Amino acid sequence: MKIKILKVVCFNLILLAILAVLSHYLVPKNNLSKDGMEDVSANSIMAEKENTIDILVVGDSEAYTSIIPMEIWKKYGFTSYVCGTAAQVLPDSMYFTYKTMLTQKPKIVILEADNIYKTVDVNDSFERLINIVLPVTQYHDRWKTINKNDFKHEVDYRFINDLKGYDFSGKIAESDGYNKLAGLGMDNTIPNSNKIYVKLLKKYCESHNAELIILSTPSTVNWDYEKHNEIQKLADKEKIEYIDLNILRDEINIDWKKDTRDGGDHLNHSGALKVTEFLGKYLYNKNMFKDHRNDKHYKTWDKGLKHYEHLLEENNACTSK
Repeated sequence: MKIKILKVVCFNLILLAILAVLSHYLVPKNNLSKDGMEDVSANSIMAEKENTIDILVVGDSEAYTSIIPMEIWKKYGFTSYVCGTAAQVLPDSMYFTYKTMLTQKPKIVILEADNIYKTVDVNDSFERLINIVLPVTQYHDRWKTINKNDFKHEVDYRFINDLKGYDFSGKIAESDGYNKLAGLGMDNTIPNSNKIYVKLLKKYCESHNAELIILSTPSTVNWDYEKHNEIQKLADKEKIEYIDLNILRDEINIDWKKDTRDGGDHLNHSGALKVTEFLGKYLYNKNMFKDHRNDKHYKTWDKGLKHYEHLLEENNACTSK
């Protein structure tokens, strides 16, 4: 019996060693899709200079369609990055926060509240953990495109996302607006596992001297007052600041006939400008951040701003003053 147990242990150790070696070679060595990188826009935070990101934003598509880091940079000179991905769930938000903290020291982490309602079963959570420890489980298909660069020991994240995770759209598809917020008949029950994830994310942020803030960006499709109340209860219990832009109508003044790209689900650029103007002012009033606009270590942000403004000119889009 002891010999059988020893054989099993040895087999598993050898298997883990093989998977670890394969993970080293199969994990993308650059942050481009052609090199196998997934979610390039969010993962491009790894190309940012060390300790240059002041604010990290995590969440699903509500995050990357609503917050414009370059507008905040232009007006205030502090840096933000949106690590948002489509249908992002809380384990992914935690993973992006973890990866960011490896090279950055953001003072604030903003969690867009929509994914607090996205259920993740135990198997999915375990799979995401395995992907972190053994990336070969996530990038197992990369053997088809592996090249000599993958046999180098170092990674070289060269692609800098000038929009810092923001997804621009000038498209207009109107919605009938805030009337829907009175009650959409949504399931407003927050999964217990997600309450634990939020608590863990707050503790992780605190361990890295960062403040966690929960933010609800404007949406008539995904949000109503019942959801607001449940998030507020969770935030109060965990002592987390919660900002719901859906109820700040006077401050944000979203025009649902002009400010949405898809009938009230996501904002377009004009709507994102309004959210970013409010958020930038809110962050500025915290008196936590330096103005880096004249700092030579942040020259890539000036280059990114030119790219952003050129994008707006091409699309005849407005910008904040």
